[in-house]
Amino acid sequence: MRVYLLVMFLFLTAASAFGETGETGPVRNFGGYARLLLERHPDIQSLDSALAAAKQTPDFAHSLEDPLLRIGAMNVPYDSLSFNQEGMTQKQIMIMQKFPAFGKRGLRRKVAEDTVEMTAALIPEMRLELLEKARVTSYQLKYFQKARRIIVENQDILRSFIKIALTKYSVGRGLQQNVLHAQVELSSMSDLLDRIEQQIGSAGNMLAVLAELPIDTDWSDFQIAPLPPMTGNVEGLLEDAMGKRPLFGNLRTKIRRAEDKTLLARL
Repeated sequence: MRVYLLVMFLFLTAASAFGETGETGPVRNFGGYARLLLERHPDIQSLDSALAAAKQTPDFAHSLEDPLLRIGAMNVPYDSLSFNQEGMTQKQIMIMQKFPAFGKRGLRRKVAEDTVEMTAALIPEMRLELLEKARVTSYQLKYFQKARRIIVENQDILRSFIKIALTKYSVGRGLQQNVLHAQVELSSMSDLLDRIEQQIGSAGNMLAVLAELPIDTDWSDFQIAPLPPMTGNVEGLLEDAMGKRPLFGNLRTKIRRAEDKTLLARL
């Protein structure tokens, strides 16, 4: 439930992503990065093409099948191939047109229009999913960057402590175990710093891949505004999500299309 609420909250705040602008470039802040992401991601481009193709189907689904024209001849003498030699010789022209049962053409159009609506709803849903993934990854990146700064500061403090402990120990006023303990802590922090650096690299690579940016993109100055405080209750969040999230509109249209297809099959 907590994960679901977080997703709903990120959805409700995704629109604010485009308000974060800066003068330092598109990858210096989340607003510029979000615009770049939605422009470049291949899934968005693929859905745009699918929607353009789906919009062509309602008129085609409502139209009649192409008429069939057949031209032939009967009882033509094979020796002369003359149409005037025998009285039974016939020339034939036949035009055929299929007409579906009453109401089928309208239902076919409705099914096709439902498909268009479903595809159209998938585009903003895909945008929200991409923004959610990018936003979560951005917060992870900022968290690990801050953790790295804190660890580096603590390392500097420990080095100063080790220097003082060594000085006291050299003049017989300190304990060797204090020096060893501080050196062990410094080594542990170095290992932790290595893991943090890997996490920073993974988060940066994920952001670069999503927006098709170079893997070596510099994220050191990347800025993202903090999430606004969550207000309201669970019921209110769920109601907003049901009314606003495109995914639920897509599912409602899918149910309606299934009902139309069932009625079409009966006809």
